[in-house]
Amino acid sequence: FIENRESAMISFWMFVMFPLSLFEKINSLRCASLFGISAIFFLVIVTCIQSIEALVSRYNNRVYDGSDLVGDVWWENDGYGNQVSLWPTSWCGILRACPIIMFAFSCQVNVISIYEELEDATLKRMHSVSKVAVFTCLGVYVLAGTFGYLQFGSGTMDNILTNYCVRVTRDPLIIAEYICITI
Repeated sequence: FIENRESAMISFWMFVMFPLSLFEKINSLRCASLFGISAIFFLVIVTCIQSIEALVSRYNNRVYDGSDLVGDVWWENDGYGNQVSLWPTSWCGILRACPIIMFAFSCQVNVISIYEELEDATLKRMHSVSKVAVFTCLGVYVLAGTFGYLQFGSGTMDNILTNYCVRVTRDPLIIAEYICITI
């Protein structure tokens, strides 16, 4: 039945995602959401660990000329010969990033349903829940983006998982992350 990627995706959407979309209340998705959020936190932790290991490796392999470092500072190069720049170098880069950031924080479609299902549904409580959600997303995005970029530099792909090749690395953390995100 599942012979290729397309069949696997159709089966997954038909037997897992479609039934999950039929729940009337968002609260019914709390277990699935908890697993998904845990998988994202695990992704961020793995990305940070991998990046720190790569930075330490680059630091340990830096070249001395007797008094100072030769070439780039160890953390300014991504290991692939590309310069790492944590701040935009042009207005074009900032403008290109804005829609991506706006999309990342677009959780407003669920606000009414969440408000209706809140215990003690007041405007103050909804503001509090919204702040926690948005700042949690911000923290996740900043950590994953910064550490992913420090490791891969200009070679960072849109989906950070595509930078980690399971066939090549055989790293148990990366394999576990792929499994968690896939589920």
